[in-house]
Order: sequence, then structure tokens, then C-alpha cells
Amino acid sequence: MHQQRHGDYDSEQQQRSRGQRSKRGPRSGGRKTEEVRSWRRQLLLRVHPDLFQAPQHAHARAVNQRSLQAFQSLVALAGHTPSSTSTTTTSLPAVDDAHPLFTFHFYLRPAHVEADSDDVADVPPRASTTTAEGSSSGGGEEELREVRYAFHPAPEVRRNAVRLRRAAEECMLQLFSLAGLIQPFAASPTPELKTQDGWIRTNWNEDALRQKAIEAIRFAPAEVKMSYQEELAAMLDPDMIFFDKLTHSQKMRAVESLTMNLERLGYADWAHLPLLIGKQYSRRAEGIVVIPYNFTVPRLVEYLNKHLADIKREREHIRADVHLIADLSHRLQERLGLQDVSVWGSKRAAIGCLQRLTDIAGHMASHNLTHATLVLTDLISAPQPQEDEDEREEEQEDGGLKVDGTTTEEELDEPEEQFRYDPSTRRLFVRKDFNKAGLLAYLRRVRPRPDDIVEAPPSSTAPPTLATSSSSAFLKSAQVPTS
Repeated sequence: MHQQRHGDYDSEQQQRSRGQRSKRGPRSGGRKTEEVRSWRRQLLLRVHPDLFQAPQHAHARAVNQRSLQAFQSLVALAGHTPSSTSTTTTSLPAVDDAHPLFTFHFYLRPAHVEADSDDVADVPPRASTTTAEGSSSGGGEEELREVRYAFHPAPEVRRNAVRLRRAAEECMLQLFSLAGLIQPFAASPTPELKTQDGWIRTNWNEDALRQKAIEAIRFAPAEVKMSYQEELAAMLDPDMIFFDKLTHSQKMRAVESLTMNLERLGYADWAHLPLLIGKQYSRRAEGIVVIPYNFTVPRLVEYLNKHLADIKREREHIRADVHLIADLSHRLQERLGLQDVSVWGSKRAAIGCLQRLTDIAGHMASHNLTHATLVLTDLISAPQPQEDEDEREEEQEDGGLKVDGTTTEEELDEPEEQFRYDPSTRRLFVRKDFNKAGLLAYLRRVRPRPDDIVEAPPSSTAPPTLATSSSSAFLKSAQVPTS
């Protein structure tokens, strides 16, 4: 009887919500099918290989050709199959959970054409007026812009078809945003607050991304592959604006207030700092400016005068931690000949772990770890049944945002392990509070061999990814690892 009343209430709420949305009109940045198709069409009009005919753009043409195949697979996985005759399959690449399912590397051209069809199957579009040299406009060679992105959902997301489809849809929206196709609040005449790259980066699904946002903007470069270290400098201060569980009107109010008071707030002095807009002021998130959507200028100025210096100092500490993690990981990777060093969970806790591993790297070198992947994690335990995982994830999703990085986690009954070696993928899992002697004894017992791996190791030249962890998915609501 209780369940029936609850279902009636949910149905009533959904009908009321639909009625309110119909009165307000379509929401900006919504996931309506026609909007997704429009963005997809615009993306293809800027990246399709047939538009890169100039000899100097041969490399861009080849890169886009490869990434376009991955994009079509992502579209099918998200449930937005381009056409009924499409041959795109939703089969996933044969990679392990530690590597991205899809990597995207596009060269973008300026948009000069309008799409003629709503169907992706109709590409390539008219290329006669949009050659890569830009000769038709008489303005000389067009300037290409490069975009890199990776679809890297956590293992628990990959095992759930519904969550994987939602994650794929979020990845599509991220690609559209990076390509400059999505302008939040575009349906309103209110001027947008521009970031350095010209867009407001907003989590499209706050319930799924609110926890990930904090860790991502604090330690975004920590998961960068070592071959991309030269790009760290450009990623250290991502000028991003995040919203925590706000309605569309609340977001509009915050952006409008910021836009109208940029000079009074001295925004140029702290524009490089991540900004989280929620429902109250907070100083519990290190290196992040946290303000309410309904702030007043005098109160915000008081908050900035009191805390801005400390926030900047914390940001510098985070940058130092990022550099130290990258340096230690690279040093360890070179000494042991590792395929990759991956950090799951808390990045700050990984610093001490990496330092201890570097101390015993000489002893570890006697065990053949060439082309192995070293994974540093907060917890190693036996895999849990999927039903139990779903229940645990639902409980976590019901929790609110804890900007200080603390969450409540149910204790596991299974005994904890400090190490685990997977010979099929040559992945060595090491808990961050490991014992040095215990690790060396474990390596002597398992005896890793170069021929353990079944398939060739994935390429180490994959594009950089955002921070991921074994306990917090790339695109799902999960706990923020403690620092």
C-alpha cells in the first residue's frame, strides 16, 4: 500500500514537472533529440575528413578519420544511432578497465556552412565552399583548433548498461562543448560569463557529476599520461565554473550577477581559480572559491578579501602536488619499464606511496615488470555482486555534496589486501599504505613474467584523461576520495 502511494506521488510530481517545463519553454542545453542531432551535425561539419583536402592538412585528415569512427561508436552506445541503416555497432573495444574505451583527437575548422540534413548519414557536407585552405573566403588559410578527450568510465559503470549509456551521452555533450557548439543559457538574452576558452563549463547532470567536479578540478592533471607531460602547464589552472544542484533559474541569476559585477568583484584577479556556485559560502574546499548563487556584492567582496589569499596559496600547493605526482610516476615508470602508472582514489595520499615505491625501485627491478601497469588504490577487495554494488551506489547517490572531501563508506566484511597481480592484463594493484617488505615478498611469490599478458598492451600514447578512481566513476555520483 505504501509503495502504491509512493508511486502515485512520483507520477503526480512528474506530471507537474512536465507542466511547468511546458510553460517555461525548452530549457537551454537540454537533451532533446533534435538538439543532440543538431550538435552532432555541426560537429561533423567541422571535423569530417572530406573537408581537409589541403596537402598541409593531411595529418589532420587522418587523425579525424580515426576519431570519427570512435565517435560513431559512442553515438550508438549513447542510444542516438545516426540512422536506421547505420552499421555502427555498440561493441566495446577490447581494453581493460584501466584504459579509456574511446579516445578522441579532432582538428576543428571554423564553422562556415549550415547543415542540409538532420541525419548523420548525409555527411560529408558540401565541401566546395569550405575547403581547408579557406580560399573561398579569400582570407587565406584557416586556423585549425585541436581538441583531445577520452571516454574513461569506471569499471562499475562499464558493467552496468544503463549507467554506461548515460555516461556515453555525457561524453557526447562534453565533446560538443569542447568543440564550441554548446553555449549554456543560449536561449536567454543574458550575456554569458566567458572563461578563457570562451565557454562556461557546466556539469550537465549535477546529480551525476557534483562529486566528481571537486576532485576533477583539484587534481585534473594527475591522471595525465607521462607522454603528455609537456601539456601539464596548460591544464594546471582550468578556468571552470561548476554548479551544485541548482535550478536553471538559479544558474541564470548567478551568471547574470557575476557578469554585471565583474569589475566590482575584481574578477580578473581570481579568474584562474575554480569557482563552485552552490547555496552557501564555504571554505572547506581547498583551492576553490565556493559561493552561493544569490550572493550580494558586499558580502562576496568581504569573503574574497578574507579568504582569497589562502585559496590562492592552497591552489599553489595543489599545483605542486600535481607536479610531484607526475615526476615520481615518470621516474618510477622509467626505472621499472612500466607501461603506465595509474592513481585511483586520493591523489594526495598517492605522493607518499610513490615516494616509498621509488625507494625500493632498485629491488623491484629484479622482478620483471616490463610493460606492466602499476595501479595505486585506496582499497583492494574481492569483487562484489552487481546487485550489492547497485544498492551501494544508490545509497551514495542519495547523499549530498561534501566539499571537504569526506564521505561515509560502509565497512567491508572481507579482509583487506595490500597487493594483487592480474597476469592476464599485467596490472599490479598496490594499496597506498603498503608495506615495503610485504610488496617485495609478494613479487617473489607471484613472479611476474613478460608473457603473462594475453593481448598486446594498449598504446601508452592515449590522450590525457580526467581524474578517475576505483571508487569514484568518471561520470557518476560517487564519493570524493579523501585527501
